[in-house]
Amino acid sequence: MATAQTTSGTRRGGGNEQEDDNDTTTTNNNNDPPMPRMRFDTTVRKTNEDEETFLQNLLADMTLEDKIGQMSQMEINMLMQDDPDSNNNNNNTTTKKKRLDWDKANLYIGTMGIGSVLNAVGGSPNHGAQPWSSADYRQWSIQLQQIAKDHGRPPVIWGLDSVHGANYLRDATWTPSPLNLAATFNRTQAALAGQWASQDTRAAGIHWLFSPLLGLAWVSSFARVYETFGEDPYLVGLMATAMIQGIERIDDSNNKNNATSSSVVPNRAAACAKHFIGYPMPRTGHDRAPSWIPTRHLYQYFVRPWQKVLNETNVKTIMESYTETDGVPNVANPQHLRYLLRYRLQFKGVLVTDYNEINNLNDWHHIVKHTGDSVEPSTVHALKEGTVDMSMIPYTVDGFVQATANAVRTNQLDESRIHESARRVLRLKMQLGMFDADQQMTMDNGGSTTQEEPQALQMARDSLILTKTTSSLLPLRADAQGLQVLVTGPTANSRIYQTGGWTVAWQGPNDEKESFTTGSTVYQALLNRVGEGLFQNVIFRCGTDILGEECSDDNEDTTNPTDDGGNRRKMGFFDQLSGIGSDIKDGISDIGDDIGDGIDDVGKWISGDGGSDSDKNNEETSIQRAVDAAKDMDLVLICVGEEAYAEKPGDIRSLYLPFGQLQLVQQMRENYPTKPLILVYFGGRPRLLDIAPALVDAVVLAFLPGPHGGEAVADLLSGHYSPSGRLPITYPAATDGGGVPYLHTISDQCTTGTGPLPHYTYAPCPVEWSFGHGLSYVDFVYSNFQVSGNLETGITVRVEVANTGTMEAAETVMVFTFDEFRSTTPEYKRLRAVEKIWIQPKESKLVTLDIPSEEFKFVGPHDDHHYILDPTISFWVVIGANTDCRTDPSDVLCVRVEPPANGSHEMPLPACQAACDLWMNDASHSCGPQFGLSSFQDCLSMCQASSSEPVSYASVGTEGWGWNYVNCLESVLWGFQQEPPVTAEADCAKMTRLCRDVFATEKLNEFGLGQGVVKFQSSGTSSLGSSQPPPLLPPPPPPSLQQGGDGPPSSTRPSAAIITFALLSGLVGAVFIVMAMSGVPFRLPRKARSGQSDEEELAFSSVEMFTVTHPNGNGISASTGGREGQGGDSTSLSFGILPSDASDLLRRIEYRKRQEFTSVPTTIRS
Repeated sequence: MATAQTTSGTRRGGGNEQEDDNDTTTTNNNNDPPMPRMRFDTTVRKTNEDEETFLQNLLADMTLEDKIGQMSQMEINMLMQDDPDSNNNNNNTTTKKKRLDWDKANLYIGTMGIGSVLNAVGGSPNHGAQPWSSADYRQWSIQLQQIAKDHGRPPVIWGLDSVHGANYLRDATWTPSPLNLAATFNRTQAALAGQWASQDTRAAGIHWLFSPLLGLAWVSSFARVYETFGEDPYLVGLMATAMIQGIERIDDSNNKNNATSSSVVPNRAAACAKHFIGYPMPRTGHDRAPSWIPTRHLYQYFVRPWQKVLNETNVKTIMESYTETDGVPNVANPQHLRYLLRYRLQFKGVLVTDYNEINNLNDWHHIVKHTGDSVEPSTVHALKEGTVDMSMIPYTVDGFVQATANAVRTNQLDESRIHESARRVLRLKMQLGMFDADQQMTMDNGGSTTQEEPQALQMARDSLILTKTTSSLLPLRADAQGLQVLVTGPTANSRIYQTGGWTVAWQGPNDEKESFTTGSTVYQALLNRVGEGLFQNVIFRCGTDILGEECSDDNEDTTNPTDDGGNRRKMGFFDQLSGIGSDIKDGISDIGDDIGDGIDDVGKWISGDGGSDSDKNNEETSIQRAVDAAKDMDLVLICVGEEAYAEKPGDIRSLYLPFGQLQLVQQMRENYPTKPLILVYFGGRPRLLDIAPALVDAVVLAFLPGPHGGEAVADLLSGHYSPSGRLPITYPAATDGGGVPYLHTISDQCTTGTGPLPHYTYAPCPVEWSFGHGLSYVDFVYSNFQVSGNLETGITVRVEVANTGTMEAAETVMVFTFDEFRSTTPEYKRLRAVEKIWIQPKESKLVTLDIPSEEFKFVGPHDDHHYILDPTISFWVVIGANTDCRTDPSDVLCVRVEPPANGSHEMPLPACQAACDLWMNDASHSCGPQFGLSSFQDCLSMCQASSSEPVSYASVGTEGWGWNYVNCLESVLWGFQQEPPVTAEADCAKMTRLCRDVFATEKLNEFGLGQGVVKFQSSGTSSLGSSQPPPLLPPPPPPSLQQGGDGPPSSTRPSAAIITFALLSGLVGAVFIVMAMSGVPFRLPRKARSGQSDEEELAFSSVEMFTVTHPNGNGISASTGGREGQGGDSTSLSFGILPSDASDLLRRIEYRKRQEFTSVPTTIRS
């Protein structure tokens, strides 16, 4: 195999080096890849070289194509080939050893300068990846870096999905799924999981981890629920922040006192927070289906985790989502990627697309149309509308590079757009030390993988959730002889189903034996305990396969039911519908002694054939064999669940478990009414368990705890520890989504009753188990609950927690709040703070939790994307997930917090708060003082005065200057950030020139209504506090036009002169219109004048108010005749005060021929 141990100017392997002045490569007599000639040295950064200088010099040496190459990410498997020297000589392309294809790697990395690769080797979408070791990956990564170096290219950054540890590496520590980590409610566990994933990935020579996922699991059927940290915005933000901190932690290999130092080069990695934004909310529950999220809800809930992450970490990269929200694909959504991500959230790192998403603008979303093979339309659209820096274009990288370069050369894109993104990518590589001499990788400085199996087992234990048990069953106890246990069900003897997708391969492992080197199944873990006192005998019967169908007890690998072609079967549509039986049954009889018959009948009806072949032939089914085996057992452990899957291939049409799995539980109970039955569920989402929880004595929700899940379950049952996992999601009881998520609005209710419709009683929708639910083996007593503070300052919660049991245990202290009434419908309740504590038996601990005022902000009714704080509302503080203060406010764990009794805390107008934040507190500019505003309160008072005296129905309830004004200020400030300001004064002037001039329109609200007056100012000076008339007003009319002594005032009786003037004005206007329609050029000339500004404001009492440019101060001047720069006569007409009909006419002319007026800055304000 060719190696990367070469340097510039040295031939590989032998032979004579041949050079051609017109060639950029060198050749040799061997079959090794050609040796490129160096263009510029990008291998290392000089010692103490300034970062900005280094980046500037690097970019200065790059061509347009070089920069586009840095924006490109391609599939690593395009650069790999089967290794002919492999010992594996079979024809299965998914199991052959791989090696780098030097020709392709030199083409793409060397010649084209592609700057990034992604994916697992051998892990293309249609084939299973092999569990390569970290050493395999490291060798390939070093080879890629050497090729880049040989060609004078920047280092190549490799990105890899690390969903639960470094899940593609055979020798890495595979941690529980993110959903399981969330169930621990322990941010330390999330940080450790991130740290281990980083160390193992870096040992493989890879710098970039596509993790974690910040979405909210609000759709129970979504195939990526297990990749999330649950449904609560606070919990998701808390756990994601901790994991990112773990991933991006820098290993201090020089610190001998640092016990956690891994001495791995590279010593740091980048996390990639994903997917921005609103991804796990598909309307249908199917992956990649459109997300239907109102903008108010997007900001109220889905943005919150991103705020926490970006405020508390320096996360270096973000991945946008390959879905669409409100009809606009995220990859080309300026509201999401420019306004929200770059401006509001101030993200300055690298934004990468999701898989092939730019091309998907044509292929999937159909918002642009490609012509032939060109991807230019989608490329231009995405780079113009969005702010992505790197395109994940797995198999069509050539098209992206060509399309982007052509778009720049044809002026469809500005090169500055490409320059900025390339700069961000290069900065990322520099931040990761990829240019530093001491961070250059070799096979000797890779350190070792974590091998943290004991701690991974502890994570699995902490993540298990005991949702039901009888008082005497768990933990298990045995007499002198020990227990005899039957273990059955499709997930009882499978580490694949314990671990799920994103393990070894995208869709999970294909082979139990080849894929796992650690851990054990539930059956294996219990079997290993036989003879230790608790268990006398443990036997296994498969019961059903994962699809609820027949299985073989003799087959050791019951994990993978296969079709006739030997491929793993996925559940089909009718397989999934089979569980719907109990819903139909609800409509025809009560759940009682005969429920089994009803389910049987419905199941046979759905199958269409009255039962399986074995039923027809009276053969004993696999379920019956399991039932028979339970006869002499003391206990039956039934393990149910779902297949391994990832992303779109994991879509389902029904949340019900396969009917056969539910039938296994039902028949066990029918045959053994008093025998203890324990149900364990393994799966990536909350599948409906139907009647099963009611039929068993205990339920353990394991979700996807990883390879060590079997041991964790055995330890829980045996009482080796007290379970402390709590539900990070709401476990549904029905398919309608009622009660999910737990922080639904108070108005989201169901009807109650089981009789015929209609039902007139309403209540919160019942669920199987609520968010935060979970049982322990000890009782915790809460006392001395106190709350201090208020919404403006934040609150502090204190409570004492006592362990009254006989064993040490962990308890999760949860603090919820809810608003009684609010200007937008309040949630039923919402998690605000959490702390996990460890308490010894009979010990008591004081827990203090601070909740900042920021947590209480919400999106108000007058604007859908800004947060407001209302200190005038009453709210409740609640301790405990199962405490319901809405139904029982007398509970001792409920405290009502009233607003201040003196009424001094009135709610400032939210739009005024937002506007004054921009005027006074913006990070880049504070323009308020330049206009005479000395403090935030001055600004607030000025704004609120605009709404102090409503003058009409339309102005009742207005918010000062209004939210449209806030949006305009944000746009201007966003512009400030793009280029360095010329002067602060010049920039601040834009805030009054481009948006409303609030200093000249005091006490006028957003509709121009109120008791204020329009103030006038000379150019470049402020008129704050001035009520003087404009410096230039038309002269008063001559005496002959002034009002006489008799008759009505002139304002109501126009003089003959004015009437004549109006007629002349109309005639002139008609001439203008005729000229405009006939194409005759005309213009309003701009003439130099001394001491006067180009723009002055005119005020009228009974006529229109508008702004025009006039050269002589006496009105408006119009010219017709010669063109600019040509000869010809010119005719000028000057007017004084114009009647409203004349001003309207000129207004129409101005709008009709706006393009002809480009030489005159004309502004018209109504």
